[in-house]
Amino acid sequence: MDPNYTGSRHSNYAQQTQHLSALPAQPKATTTESKREEERRSPSKLLASDIPDADLSVDFSSIMGEAEEAEKAQIEKRKSNLLKLNEENEELRQKLKAMNDRLEAAERKRAQLQGQDQKGGNS
Repeated sequence: MDPNYTGSRHSNYAQQTQHLSALPAQPKATTTESKREEERRSPSKLLASDIPDADLSVDFSSIMGEAEEAEKAQIEKRKSNLLKLNEENEELRQKLKAMNDRLEAAERKRAQLQGQDQKGGNS
């Protein structure tokens, strides 16, 4: 049997992995590789100079003002439509009332004529 054998898996594993800590650390990336990595992560200086600055001077009130103007225009249009429909409705009610009045007058006249015919036919 091996004189170094301790009979334990754990101690055997410790002996095997002990030599790993003695190895030198992974070499760092070369300067060209690190520059490439840095360029990949950060935006290019060329692109930054080609892109014009954004105009961020728009404030919230100007956006809301435009929205309110559009909303006011829609409200005015609806109001106008409602007034027109209300006038139309009123005209139709007047016409309906006039028709009902004529119909009632015609029914009264017919009833009166039927009453006269019955009186005249009985005599």
